[in-house]
Amino acid sequence: MDRKEFLERFIFVRKCGGCGEILPYERSRQAFCSDCERAWLVAKAENCSECLRVVTECTCTPKGLRGVFSLRKLIFYHPKKVKEPQNQMIYRIKHRPNKRISEFVASELSAAVEEEICACGFSERRQDVVIVNLPRGRRAKTLYGFDQSALICRALSEKTGIAYVEAIGRRRGGREQKTLTGARRFVNVKGLFYVRDERAIAGKCILLVDDIVTTGASMSGCVKLLAQAGAKEILAFCIAQD
Repeated sequence: MDRKEFLERFIFVRKCGGCGEILPYERSRQAFCSDCERAWLVAKAENCSECLRVVTECTCTPKGLRGVFSLRKLIFYHPKKVKEPQNQMIYRIKHRPNKRISEFVASELSAAVEEEICACGFSERRQDVVIVNLPRGRRAKTLYGFDQSALICRALSEKTGIAYVEAIGRRRGGREQKTLTGARRFVNVKGLFYVRDERAIAGKCILLVDDIVTTGASMSGCVKLLAQAGAKEILAFCIAQD
């Protein structure tokens, strides 16, 4: 046993992204324990009630999400199923930075990314594609010390070779979207976001990424800004759609 293996076995223990249990050394580079991995695969196989396709192939968008033709996602989010491994993973992503879990999510999203940029004719023009995230609220970012969607976007950039750009900024004010009803969410985001650098957006195919999409209010607001900044194409992605 070399020093690196010793440290990974007994010092730098890693926990399952679902149940939080310590992973055996053989799975220490994985996101889940074997039980939670099975639960994750089951969640990915859920069918959309509208298009009837499995969630990873579903392109349906919330009614409030305008400006994009599709929303690609990994799972459907069910708030009442708090203890499900997939919900626990999203909770952990939001509350503690975890490079291993971020890389797992990025790897899972990369297949959808490749499909979409190929369909739009950008697979051979990756220099014209950029990854952009919806920035986290200032209060949450100050409280937890990081932006979870930015971590995922950096990992996605490393996985796909597509540049990540912090193109969207978020002004002070506004309430957390999760505390508001559907209609109020759209009012809440007005004037909340802005484009930092239009030169990084103009003429580009934008991969807009968020962790959870519910009404689509925040993403819709950012789509509008990106379009006004000259984005040629905007493709939407998320971990989960509520």
